[in-house]
Amino acid sequence: MAYALVVIGSGVAGLTTAHIAVEANLKTLVIDKGRRSGGRLSTRAALPFHFNHGAQKFTVTGLSFNGFCGVAEQEGVLRELKIKEQQTTFTGNPDMHELAKLMGKGLKIKQSIKIACYRLKVANCMYITKKIHIGSTKIPK
Repeated sequence: MAYALVVIGSGVAGLTTAHIAVEANLKTLVIDKGRRSGGRLSTRAALPFHFNHGAQKFTVTGLSFNGFCGVAEQEGVLRELKIKEQQTTFTGNPDMHELAKLMGKGLKIKQSIKIACYRLKVANCMYITKKIHIGSTKIPK
C-alpha cells in the first residue's frame, strides 16, 4: 500500500504531524517501534497506581493546541492544574497516556515496527533502496 507520508514515531510530534497531513488530505501512516503510541507520554499501571514515565504535566502557549487541550479536558482526558502564577498547565486524567490515545484517534498507526531499510520511488519504474539505522538516546537529566 502506498502512502503520501510515513511518519516515524508516534509521540506528540509524530501524532501532530500526522493529523496535519490527514487534514491536508494526504494518505498517512504512523509507525513506531514501541507497543503503544505516546512517546514521552508513557505510563505504566500497577493498579490502583499509574506511573508517568515521561511528562508529568505541561504548559500550553499555542492557540491551536490550547483548543485541543480544551476538548481533551471536556472529554475527561486532561485536567487543569492550578499552579500559582503560571501559564495554563495540564496533566493527564488519570494519566498522560490518555492524551496520546486521544491524539491517535482517526490515524493509521502501526506499532512494534523496526525499520531496516526504505525504498523510495524516484521515477515511474526506478527505486532507490537504502539501509538505515534509527536510534534514540536518553536525554541527560
